[in-house]
Amino acid sequence: MDIDLAIQMAGEEKVGLVVRGPIDADDVKGSVSDVPTSTDLKPWKVKKPWELFRAVSPANDIEIYESKAVSVASQDFEVTPPETGYLCIRCQGDEEFYIPSHVVDCFQCVDIILHGDAIFKENLEKMIRFPDIRAEIMEAVLRFVFIEHLNNVKYAKYWGPDAPRLVFQFEVEPDQVMDLIQASHFLGIKSLLNVAATMVAHHLADIPDVSSMLPDLAWCVAELLTAQQLFDAEQRPDFLSLNLETSVLWERHCKRLQVEDLVQPVSASNYPSYDTWDFSEGPPPTSWKSLYVTHVLQQLADRQDGEKLDDFFAEVALKGKFACRHTIRGMMWDWVLNVPKSLPLASYVSLFPNIFSLVLVKLPLGKELADGTLPCMSLGDILSHLPHLQHLDVSESGVTADAAVSLSKGLKSHARLQVLRIAYNSIQTRGFSAIAMCFPTVRTLKLFDVRGNGIQLSLAQEVVAALEQSSVKELLLAGNPTSFGIQMPHFQRSGQTHTISIRSTDFYQMNDVAEEVESGPAFILQSYLWSSLPKHLKKLQLAECQVSDSQIGILVRALHGHETIEGLELNDNRITSTGACAIFTWLQGNLSLRELLLGNNNITDSSSTDLIKALGTHPRLEKVSLRGNYSYGEDNLRMVIQAARGQGEALLLTQQKRFILDLSMTDVSHTTRARILREIADVTEIYLFI
Repeated sequence: MDIDLAIQMAGEEKVGLVVRGPIDADDVKGSVSDVPTSTDLKPWKVKKPWELFRAVSPANDIEIYESKAVSVASQDFEVTPPETGYLCIRCQGDEEFYIPSHVVDCFQCVDIILHGDAIFKENLEKMIRFPDIRAEIMEAVLRFVFIEHLNNVKYAKYWGPDAPRLVFQFEVEPDQVMDLIQASHFLGIKSLLNVAATMVAHHLADIPDVSSMLPDLAWCVAELLTAQQLFDAEQRPDFLSLNLETSVLWERHCKRLQVEDLVQPVSASNYPSYDTWDFSEGPPPTSWKSLYVTHVLQQLADRQDGEKLDDFFAEVALKGKFACRHTIRGMMWDWVLNVPKSLPLASYVSLFPNIFSLVLVKLPLGKELADGTLPCMSLGDILSHLPHLQHLDVSESGVTADAAVSLSKGLKSHARLQVLRIAYNSIQTRGFSAIAMCFPTVRTLKLFDVRGNGIQLSLAQEVVAALEQSSVKELLLAGNPTSFGIQMPHFQRSGQTHTISIRSTDFYQMNDVAEEVESGPAFILQSYLWSSLPKHLKKLQLAECQVSDSQIGILVRALHGHETIEGLELNDNRITSTGACAIFTWLQGNLSLRELLLGNNNITDSSSTDLIKALGTHPRLEKVSLRGNYSYGEDNLRMVIQAARGQGEALLLTQQKRFILDLSMTDVSHTTRARILREIADVTEIYLFI
């Protein structure tokens, strides 16, 4: 076993010296002429006085540096001054080694004995005993320090004390490495300890047992391991028995990946709620190791082109259990998961049993494979394979109503899912109802995104009741149509068939009418989804849902008493000033809302009076948007802006925030707009878009 110590010399040149095995006397510049010429002679193992090493120069010594030949005079270089003397080192078996005392000054223990304030017996005898170190190990140690000393002397002599040192090769038998690293640690030879630790790190797989290493020695080795070597080491029970805290090492490897915006790991015992996540990445990892493995496997998956699939799947099978999230992209789907001999989607995902986030966005899951199966039908099986999953995103992936029903079966037995996104698919009312019926038992789900799925928001009463009992805090329903009346189906009573239609022109009449209907055993009342909202709802998104003033009445009645709602989005609907007045009136009694978006409707400035009242009493409102309401004029514009300024002053005082009022793209003349902007140029309490 050998190790090369490569040092870059100043400038562009490299200088190398290779020393193999024992060093003969002839290898030393300025050696004596009467030294025996036996090739077995070792200058540190000679039991003779110093007189054998009188400085006599061999002729024509040549030193090579930057390709220039330089002659060295014998009097200019000496290995060991005569006055220094030798130190005897006695090791196991009473084997003795003699070496110049200043050569072993790099031994911390020897340095203390020879140069410390106290007088030791070893200093007087010029002998130090190491009975626990074997002779062959001590010989390897002394050989290393002797070679290193030669380099130091040469370069200090010719190119200064700060010059880089030569490259030399240091050979050690494999069975001596573990003893060598412990000896270098005990003797305090830092340079040899680093070399020995490097040897162990490079050949750790060949060492049968490392459990006997001291923790600080094991740490020296672990610091020199590559990420792959560290991963392989942590698969070994003998390495794990050392109980090293390797999170610092994994953090270094993560930073070497040069990943932008590294997500800081969090403790699994104190895992954050969904609303603190970066949803582009999903939940944060629980360790630096999981973050590193996640990025490596993701890069490996993104580079797959359909070749060497067996090697790829083997790598994933080995490391997948440490990954914290995974994203399957379209190219990988086409080249890896959509080929005849590949793993099915559920089987591939099962290779990541501990992931927290799975993203399957913009995949053709609704398209039949070669075997006639639909990948989206396996969504329920995926949930059963991933018990720790907390973030599932299958948006824009062709998920059908039947697939949503399959997903609901896996959701019923899942205990950790917090975010479920199925936006812009085609689950329709049947798929939505199947998933919503699971909510009373799935208490962990906090965000449910079903935008653009063709859901009719007039649903069966039991579905609405199930949603009311859920723990959902964010309900995103944008892009789903709304019926214009609540239709009650036909039912039998006293031999007659009745059809009842409730007009929601006045939302206060809805419950009164419903109470007058006597339902039979087969009767199912159809109700608006928002007539009974989740009790802890924080955000409701109903943009592009064809919401009219009548539905606003029902919504406001449902929101009455909700003290957790913080965001209400009603952009791109059919709301007029009547519906806006109902919202602003409700807002006067609400204490929790922070953001109200009413952009791109038909609201006029006749609702300004109620808006001004709401702005004057609300303690937390931070943003109101009337953007794109072209009929909203300027009759009450000054009073609205003045009320917004008062709201901004209150927010700035209590929460250090500014109020945002968006009136852009409304029916305000350019002259009025310019005058208003000049008047509020020095106002810092609000952001006004007009």
